[in-house]
Amino acid sequence: PPPPPPPLLLLLALTVSSTSPSLVLVCLLLAMDVKPVRTVKVTNVSLSATVQDIKEFFSFSGDIEHVEMQSGDEWSQVAYVTFKDPQGAETA
Repeated sequence: PPPPPPPLLLLLALTVSSTSPSLVLVCLLLAMDVKPVRTVKVTNVSLSATVQDIKEFFSFSGDIEHVEMQSGDEWSQVAYVTFKDPQGAETA
């Protein structure tokens, strides 16, 4: 289970709980230090594809921080594309 939220954010969540349940959820997520996703996993990538091919293919989504390629099986590989910001991963 995630660690308990810091007391300040927990107090804020308790204060607004009767008027805005959705704000409580936002406060608790902030307290849990949930980080936005910036990496997408791409499976079934051709064995002939290179890191440069993956960068070019996903460049429309946003600025890419790095690409990691791993063996998938005997017919394909897996690419992990990490964008500089979460919007890139959402667009991809």
